[in-house]
Amino acid sequence: MTYNRVLVLIGDEAVAARNAEVGIALAERLDAAVHLLRVVETQSSRLSLGSDAPTVATKQAVPPEVEKLITEAAVDGRIHTAEGPRQEQVLRYATEQDIDLVLIRPQASTRAFDSLVDGVGRAADIPILAVPDDKTQIQFEQLVVPNLETVPSEAATEHAVAVAEAHGTTVRVVTVIDLQRAAGPFNAGGVSEEFIERKERELRSPVEAVGDPDGDLTFETLTAPNRPEETLDEYVADAGADALVVGHDKTSPLVGRLRPTGVNRIRQTVDVPVLVVP
Repeated sequence: MTYNRVLVLIGDEAVAARNAEVGIALAERLDAAVHLLRVVETQSSRLSLGSDAPTVATKQAVPPEVEKLITEAAVDGRIHTAEGPRQEQVLRYATEQDIDLVLIRPQASTRAFDSLVDGVGRAADIPILAVPDDKTQIQFEQLVVPNLETVPSEAATEHAVAVAEAHGTTVRVVTVIDLQRAAGPFNAGGVSEEFIERKERELRSPVEAVGDPDGDLTFETLTAPNRPEETLDEYVADAGADALVVGHDKTSPLVGRLRPTGVNRIRQTVDVPVLVVP
């Protein structure tokens, strides 16, 4: 999987330069063209969607720091400004410019960040890289694919292997067995070793079927006494992983808002970038 065009949503003036810097650095790491998108949300744009007429908001100057960053970038780069709901503008631009990867960092509030990643991820047929606010470098050298009952892992593994082949990264598939979920709420005695081994085979089988032509995949298994996301977070920190690769949840948007999906729980728990693939 070669990323030729990376779209970075830079946000407003308060965060634009920092977001642009992170996105440009990743594009240089991947040898990809970088597109910086600044979306201005105004009251008028919420009331009149779809208008292409330029307004005062879209004419607002991009911060000079961003202009300097794109000028000095070691890869081809461009800046685009649009007005309207962020999700719609991201999807429109990604489609028009044939974008391969969308990078999203916090724009304003944490809730807005989660909503944007989730909404774009559901609607777009391209990978979304959600990057926490405190991460300023993305190495993409060691990828981890979480393999849980609540998170689809086949597509994530296939994508991670393709990225590894194109960019020389390593991939670890980490199966996390939720002991509380496996034992059930009324099983005070826990689960047997035989049960754990059977559950491990059950979870690993679909992932192994994806195939690993060069034999670069590493498989590991963890048992989680409480929340599997917390066990995964501890593993990621100890292993020094650069990013997680997960498949997007297929639950409805309404269910996702009422109850966090497996993907969202992982994103909200781990402190590394999460690559969400369709």
